[in-house]
Amino acid sequence: MTAALATKANQAAVDAALAAARTLIQSERRGDVVFRATPSVPAGAYECDGRAVSRTDDAALFAAIGTTFGAGDGVNTFNIPDMRGEFPRGWDHGRGVDPGRAFGSAQGFMVEAHTHDIPSRSDPNSGNGFVEDSDGTGTVRSAVTGSTGGSETRPRNIAGLWIIWR
Repeated sequence: MTAALATKANQAAVDAALAAARTLIQSERRGDVVFRATPSVPAGAYECDGRAVSRTDDAALFAAIGTTFGAGDGVNTFNIPDMRGEFPRGWDHGRGVDPGRAFGSAQGFMVEAHTHDIPSRSDPNSGNGFVEDSDGTGTVRSAVTGSTGGSETRPRNIAGLWIIWR
């Protein structure tokens, strides 16, 4: 065998091994949701925007996630997760932090129940407690605490792009 033929055979073997590795990697990551630090969607992925995609064209992704994030039209399509503006939360899976939660389910907005103290004073004549209005000129029979804060409750965060590998 000449050196040129050996080199060509080696290159073909390397190319075949790389193709097999790419196929394996793609199949292993199929259905993985990944946070990207760039605003572009790479080839082989979708933005996690809740869209309905073809059960036929994306049969491998459908096999991986099924209708967990929506049944699409119920026949020809299924939905991918919609991560836009959402915080991911690890599935409880029996730990007891978020019991009864179904895998892939969404939760709406909630602020944990809490109370606020309203400062009061005692009437020196009767010993009864009372609350004065803000300028101290009169007694208020009911009180509401002041509102502070923004338009939502949220932890510190960084915006990025969530994708799902096809």
